[in-house]
Parts: sequence; structure tokens; C-alpha cells
Amino acid sequence: MSEFNCPKCGASLFVDVKRAPAPTMTLEDLKMLFPKDLEELLEFEDSAEHFIVRPVQFLGTQHFAKIATIIRESGGEYISAGRESHFKIPK
Repeated sequence: MSEFNCPKCGASLFVDVKRAPAPTMTLEDLKMLFPKDLEELLEFEDSAEHFIVRPVQFLGTQHFAKIATIIRESGGEYISAGRESHFKIPK
């Protein structure tokens, strides 16, 4: 609850301020960030706290760089773990 005072009469006004929840990204929103040709190279998973994006085939340098840029711009990161390597984007 926040208190505001009238500058003219000094009366107090109490207001219950509720903040709007932060917008959340859905899995569909995430997929829409990728051009169709790149989206087809990826597998998307919705976990409790993150979105997981895994390549379905070898990406090559050019595709990897484009995908990594989109992931980074979305606040995500690349997790290097051999055959289990993936991209992780927080919700």
C-alpha cells in the first residue's frame, strides 16, 4: 500500500498498488524468433525454469552463429556438453 498526500490540503490517500506481472515468453513465441529454415534444425523443450533448444543435426558454423545470436538476444546461453550440448533460455 502506498500513501499519497494532496499538495493543496494535505489529505492522505492510500492506494493499493499492484504491479502487472512481467510478460512471459511461450514456447511458440520462442519458435517465432527463428526463421523457418533454422527452426527446422532445432528441437524445442519447455522445462520448469528454462526453454531448452537442441539441434536435431549438425548445424555448421553459419547456422550455429545465427542461432546463437538469437538465443543470446533472448537472454539465453549455449551449454557445451558434447552430444548433450544445447541452448538454454530462462523464462
